[in-house]
Amino acid sequence: MERVALRPLTYSGTGFPASVLADSARAVESYPDVLLMPAAFLIVERSGSGRWSPSSGLQVAPRLPSCSP
Repeated sequence: MERVALRPLTYSGTGFPASVLADSARAVESYPDVLLMPAAFLIVERSGSGRWSPSSGLQVAPRLPSCSP
């Protein structure tokens, strides 16, 4: 999607409180520029103690572990 096409996007629908909808509409007017942030992915592993720790550096795409038959 082009940046210009993203400008008018605001929260809508009944799932958001009125204050969120109003703030979203105000933000479009107050901050018309769109900044696209690149996605980054990090592979993590869970240890036996239940803690999560990084097992790789940042990646540009998600990677699933290889599955061997």
